[in-house]
Amino acid sequence: MSAKENKDTATIPAWMGNHPFPPDQKRPILITREQELSTIYGVGPDRVAPRIYVSTDKILMSDFKVPPGGHFHPPDIHVTDEPYYILKGTVTIVNPETGDTIEAKAGEAAWIPAGGWHVAFNFGDEEAIVIAIIAGKIWDEDAMGSAIEFKGEPQYLKA
Repeated sequence: MSAKENKDTATIPAWMGNHPFPPDQKRPILITREQELSTIYGVGPDRVAPRIYVSTDKILMSDFKVPPGGHFHPPDIHVTDEPYYILKGTVTIVNPETGDTIEAKAGEAAWIPAGGWHVAFNFGDEEAIVIAIIAGKIWDEDAMGSAIEFKGEPQYLKA
């Protein structure tokens, strides 16, 4: 499948929904480091490098690292739920639209509901590693797979 272009959206990468194989060829498989896809999310210094392990029409599984003092920007949003499982460190997940904040530490999980804007900050002294799973199709020619503008001023609450 080649990358799709919609006049109102950015190009959807060909791997999205087709990794490690297209939906009509699904089967159990071991996914090794050689098969993971490295991507970039964010702008300038405010970015993370998710490694994609699975991207099908039903689920996406990835991990990403947030360095001490780091975060990703712009805020992220999905049309489906997204749990985070923290492997290492601590992340503070902020909804910049509402100001809601969750702090999740290694061994804990956080849930981001569908339609919830979110940014992951690392206010700690050690690198944070997060497993992210997006339940459902994360791209859609008329809604996802493109930059969705965050409208409004971020609402960051002090602890």
